[in-house]
Amino acid sequence: RLLIPEGAPIGGLMLYGVLLGGMAGAALLSRFDNRLVPLGAAFFLVSDTLLVARLGGHFDDRPPIALYLAGLAIWYLYYAAQLLIFTGVMRGLVAPAATGKH
Repeated sequence: RLLIPEGAPIGGLMLYGVLLGGMAGAALLSRFDNRLVPLGAAFFLVSDTLLVARLGGHFDDRPPIALYLAGLAIWYLYYAAQLLIFTGVMRGLVAPAATGKH
């Protein structure tokens, strides 16, 4: 059963996994801040992995606090990921413009 929710279309999950992996790979290879953007991508991967686990019922046999904490982790990791990716990209775009280098 791994992380696949009951009754979920496998093809859609596989496609999403490939796209998510591609996003992480692109972040690692990007020309943007090579600390913030990959860290943001990693946070996004962890957030989505927790989300799939939660939707797949992997927290159902745990105490209710585990489901609550997983939900908090999903959102905090997601928002931190967006902030790190945005900040890293903006630093990469603003710094060359300020120095006149491209």
